[in-house]
Amino acid sequence: CCGGQRTLSDACTAAGLDVRQVIGEMENEARSRGTVSDVADPGLEWSARPLGEVLDHVVGTHHVFTRAAVQRIEPLMAKVAGKHARRHVELNPVARIFSELAEEIEPHMVREERVLFPYIRFLSGGGPWTPPPFGTVANPVRMLTIEHDRVGGLLDRMVSGTGAFVPPQDACTSYRALYSALADLRRDLLLHISLENNVIFPRAIAMEEQRRTEACPQSSR
Repeated sequence: CCGGQRTLSDACTAAGLDVRQVIGEMENEARSRGTVSDVADPGLEWSARPLGEVLDHVVGTHHVFTRAAVQRIEPLMAKVAGKHARRHVELNPVARIFSELAEEIEPHMVREERVLFPYIRFLSGGGPWTPPPFGTVANPVRMLTIEHDRVGGLLDRMVSGTGAFVPPQDACTSYRALYSALADLRRDLLLHISLENNVIFPRAIAMEEQRRTEACPQSSR
């Protein structure tokens, strides 16, 4: 979802993986599932859906899930860290990472809901085009993509800090519930960010360019 725009071969090289082995594992997984599902939501080809529908899905599904997950994890994190951090020193760093993630993601979603997404809906509406106050959609997209990269980095640190969300053998029910909730949040954020980076943002930039060209054909020459 983050740091994309590169080939699978380059990504595998950076991760120290054999690209042929990775492709084989992907093909085996697809065969075992009996289908090849869309990266953002199984069974849905979001790149072909109207942009308004994609935006509704992001806000109504991913934003809602993220906010609910953060609200659930915050007291659970405090409870588990308060009880177990002496024996499991990784908990306090993980708690700080989660706090930083929560502080990053909420204003990010608000900016999308109040600034970028309304403009994208306007672009999709077909009315007369006027330049946005932020100059071009590429400007907020650039900022939000940088924020996505920061979120991706925090998620990577969380995976490392929790041992890929594997609770220790002596973990209580709350400890296990915390790690499970963190894993669910990470999984949904990766889908959420991928959908924005790879579907919404490129389509919005292309749509704005088309609308600008139609409104000001001389400026496109």
